Amino acid sequence: MGLTGSILSWKYELIEWEVRQRVAAPVPVPGHEIIPASKAIAALKAFNPELKPERSLYLPVSKTGYYWHSARGEVNGERVSQVYLVHPVTAKVYPPVIQSTLWIDITERFHHNLLVGVKGTVTNGFLTFFTLFMLISGLWLWWPSNLKQLKLRLWIKSRGSLKRLLYDLHNMMGIYLFGLLFLITLTGVLICYNGQTDQSVTKGINRLTGVPEKPRSRGGGRRGGRQIPSLVEEAKNNKPLPIDVMVEKARAALPHNRVTTISSPRSPGQPFKASYEFVRITNDGVSFDPYTGERLHSVPSAAFGRAPSTGTKAMGAIFHLHYGWFGGVWLKVLYCISGFLPLGLFITGIWMWLKKKQGQANNRAKAKRRAPPPPLESTKTRET
Repeated sequence: MGLTGSILSWKYELIEWEVRQRVAAPVPVPGHEIIPASKAIAALKAFNPELKPERSLYLPVSKTGYYWHSARGEVNGERVSQVYLVHPVTAKVYPPVIQSTLWIDITERFHHNLLVGVKGTVTNGFLTFFTLFMLISGLWLWWPSNLKQLKLRLWIKSRGSLKRLLYDLHNMMGIYLFGLLFLITLTGVLICYNGQTDQSVTKGINRLTGVPEKPRSRGGGRRGGRQIPSLVEEAKNNKPLPIDVMVEKARAALPHNRVTTISSPRSPGQPFKASYEFVRITNDGVSFDPYTGERLHSVPSAAFGRAPSTGTKAMGAIFHLHYGWFGGVWLKVLYCISGFLPLGLFITGIWMWLKKKQGQANNRAKAKRRAPPPPLESTKTRET
């Protein structure tokens, strides 16, 4: 789980990279002028008129990145998600790749359910729950009784034996990122539990915060979206800004945060949304006025549909805390490193356990050799 989680921290970057490998798309040469989003959208629509990339277009995340769009399409009589790449300089659209065949998608499904469906998710959550006790017991065993022990347990002893080296390494790996490991493990349990118990965590948070439980809506209630009265009035006399202007407005609103996706309004009276590499823990996009480009601070984050409840927002935050999708590149690096720690703790822990068992066996053998021989039987006993 740790290793697959480290990979998933870079999910969107890896999707673009893997699709580029599949379709043999070259790495763009840095320094060339990148085409605007409108040209990428036009190229996608010319390639496949049924596509609606303006609703969710991924922008290049680096100087050599591609535009890409994910959409459902018909393949061999089955509707599947496909990923389309657009060259950021030439506007060439490459043949789509089925998303479920990507290794990053397979990795994500393995991380969620071990590739065996609901049973895998339940097993995953059950074992992850016990990992919490392993972390807590490890902290208890590490806890020093004085300042001298604290200094020894925060660093590797120089010129020590292999046994001492691995012992110190085990302590360091466990304590320096204990808080992050505990957070990732706890949020993993909550995600599994919420998904397999009819959204129990979401409903529980809603009850605690006094949010009334709403009956489930039948049909596609969210498709039409929710209109904002002030925008409805603007729509009567104005036209939405071009998509390129929307992108520039989104970049200007948060200049220190990289825009990752842009979504234009689905109908008049709705805002357009931009997602960023780092905004806040929920990181579910920022809404803008499609006619003026002003940021709408008071608009719910899910303005395209029903406003999310407190429980829904909390679960969104839990997902972003679990994967590290809210803090930019350096937080992803930290999450990636922490994903390798369980493997290191496992190897050093097993080695320490085997050495302990070997030592116990050696001590029993020494004690047996040192024990006095049993007393000889008496003559009377032999005669009897």
